[in-house]
Amino acid sequence: MEDLVVAMHQGGCFTRDISRTVGALIDGNYSANWVFKITDVVQEKAEAYRNRPIKKCYPIVFIDEAVINIRRGSVDGEVVYIAIEIDEDGYKEVLGFWLGGSEG
Repeated sequence: MEDLVVAMHQGGCFTRDISRTVGALIDGNYSANWVFKITDVVQEKAEAYRNRPIKKCYPIVFIDEAVINIRRGSVDGEVVYIAIEIDEDGYKEVLGFWLGGSEG
């Protein structure tokens, strides 16, 4: 259930819409506060990931950008920059991502 709530939140649904949808799916009454508590845990995990220590050296680093739709009152396209590294064993890891700027 938590995965469904997080997916709906990431898709841009409002907490009240999510609580109504979940309630209809499993025949229950779930408050917007219940949804907020679940999405708050995800925010904490994302913040811990962004603040994790990183290695001193990465052999390969790719930096790219993509335009994604973000709801802040209205839905607008914003640029997100993504840094991905490949280590000596061929494993990929997202080093970080940043919103802002312009595409180009």
